[in-house]
Amino acid sequence: MIGDANHMTLLIVGAGGLGREVAATALALGNWNEIAFVDDNATEPVNGLSIWGDVADLSTAEGHYEVMIAIGNPSLKRSIHERLKKNEKLTFPTIVHPNARIHWPEYVHLGNGTYIADGTIITTNVRIGDFVLINLGCTVGHDTTIGDYSCIMPSANISGGATLEEEVYIGTGAKLIKATKLGRGCVVGAGAVVNIDIPINETWGGVPAKPLK
Repeated sequence: MIGDANHMTLLIVGAGGLGREVAATALALGNWNEIAFVDDNATEPVNGLSIWGDVADLSTAEGHYEVMIAIGNPSLKRSIHERLKKNEKLTFPTIVHPNARIHWPEYVHLGNGTYIADGTIITTNVRIGDFVLINLGCTVGHDTTIGDYSCIMPSANISGGATLEEEVYIGTGAKLIKATKLGRGCVVGAGAVVNIDIPINETWGGVPAKPLK
């Protein structure tokens, strides 16, 4: 669900830059009576929001909380979710910034725990998995699939028909200009232009993109 007003407390895992951006979106939506951070390192309030505790505290929390994992590293995000999902009292909402645009919502699937940032455009017949980050000002074209835990950094452009498997990381300003397939765990560097498929767990960069390691 997207910011259901019946849910009163939102805990954001990660009090860094991404966490603060998520908090700003949550405040703009106005659907929670309380918003706080969960962070393993911070103890003092951040931008006026308190630190509720750390991930270990949250994994054993007895109350019912909505949780957004604001972490830009796909594998780290997965590992945090693996710890938290054992607590059945926690739920993971989908949060969409009010200035994001989804052209045909009936034909766009957004998974649990996914965050869509300000200025992003998603067209139609798009499937976005669980715990995906689509950051500021991205575009996602028709018939695209984005796998769980993937992270798309600001101003990335994904053309229609692309397939991103789980835990894919797309750097800032990168472009997928054909119906390409990106294997699980691969990384596309900032500004890269991808026009062919990328195998699993490989890092590519450049124009046109080529393997970096």
